Amino acid sequence: MQRAGYKPDDCTFVCVIRAYSNLSSPSQGKQIHALAMKSDIPSNQISVDNALVAMYSKSGNLQDARRLFDTMLKHNVVSLNSIIAGYAQHGNGMESLLLFKQMLENGIAPTRITFISVLSACAHNGKVEEGKRKHGNVELAEKAANELLQLEPTNATPYVLLANMYSSAGKWEEAMSMKMKQAGYVPDVRWALVKDDETVEGEREFKIAHHSEKLAVAFGLLSTKDGEPILVMKNLRICGDCHNAIKYISAISGRTITVRDTHRFHCFMEGQCSCGDYW
Repeated sequence: MQRAGYKPDDCTFVCVIRAYSNLSSPSQGKQIHALAMKSDIPSNQISVDNALVAMYSKSGNLQDARRLFDTMLKHNVVSLNSIIAGYAQHGNGMESLLLFKQMLENGIAPTRITFISVLSACAHNGKVEEGKRKHGNVELAEKAANELLQLEPTNATPYVLLANMYSSAGKWEEAMSMKMKQAGYVPDVRWALVKDDETVEGEREFKIAHHSEKLAVAFGLLSTKDGEPILVMKNLRICGDCHNAIKYISAISGRTITVRDTHRFHCFMEGQCSCGDYW
C-alpha cells in the first residue's frame, strides 16, 4: 500500500491488527503497534487503541494490554469490553468485575459482549462462596445474565454460565437433583463420553450432570416464575441422559420445557416428550 503511494488510515490499522490478533503473534503485534505510532493517525484515535488492547490480550500479553488501556485518553464500550474480556480469559475474574463496575459508574451502557465476559469471569473465578460474601459475584452475575436475556432471550450462554455458578455454590442440589432421583431418575453414565479407566468413582455421573442443556434448564427453573415455560437452544444433539432427565424435570416442576437441538424441537411436558423418545 505504501509503495503504491497510499497511506494507511485508522481502518487499515484496525483490520491489520485484528488479523495479527488471530495469529497470536506477540512480536508481529508489537511491530504493527510501533508502525501505528509512527503514522499520521491522531494519537487519540480510539479505534486503533481498542484493537491493540484486544490484540495484546489475545496474544497472552495482558500486561501490555492494560498498560495501553491506562494510557488511552478516552475509553468507550469497545475499550472496556476488550480489557474486561482479556482479564476474564486470563482467569483474573476480580479485575474484570471491578472494570465492569467502573463501566456502570461512568455511565457506559454494557453490550451483549460485556455481559458474556462478566458471566465468564464470574463462572470461572473459583471459590464462588467466598466471592459471593466479599464481592457479590453471584448477584452481579445474575444482573448480567438478566440483562443479556433481555437482549437475546434464546441465547443459552447466560443459562449455562450462571447454572455453573449455582452448581459451584451448592444450589444445583437445591434446584432439582435430589427430587429427580426420588422420582426414579437414574443417571445414564454411558453418555459421559469418557473411558472407564480414566475416571474415579462418581466422576462420570458428575460429568453428565453438567451437560449444557441440564445446566440451562436448571438456571431457567431458578430464574423464572413458577409455571413459566422454558426454552433452550443448543447447537448439538441432545444426549439420551439429558433427554430422560428433562422429562423428569418437566414432571416435577410442572413446566413445559422446550429444547431445540440440531435435529428438532423437543417439547417436554408432564414427563413426556413430543418426539416420543425417537429422534
